[in-house]
Amino acid sequence: MKERERAQKVLLAMVAMLFSFAVRGADAQSSSTPSASSATTLRSSKTPQQRRNSAATNRFSARVDVTLANPAASKGEWGLLIADATTGETLYALNDDKYFVPASNMKLFSTALALSKLGVDYKFHTTLETRGTISD
Repeated sequence: MKERERAQKVLLAMVAMLFSFAVRGADAQSSSTPSASSATTLRSSKTPQQRRNSAATNRFSARVDVTLANPAASKGEWGLLIADATTGETLYALNDDKYFVPASNMKLFSTALALSKLGVDYKFHTTLETRGTISD
């Protein structure tokens, strides 16, 4: 029974830690700069450098669209926010206002489930099978 209580405490600690990260992320995101949807549009009188940047941004946007149209990409959730490091201007935004759970945080749930179901002393056994000869 002691092992089960320990696993439950670990699970509770992991969930609490994940919750605190989510709350901190929400606080930081709510006080950040506005998203691309609320950004002001650029004036039509652009310099040659701005036109080159705009063309590069359009090419990038087209490449992202093609990449994310791939059926394999549709199995995931995507969010991008590309900003000019000097001016802070949003160059590209896709789902920039959504919250995502990082894969590293999802591993906490998998680990907690494994601990609670298998116990802390469980060992996985891996077998190697072959029809040929194994050499160094």
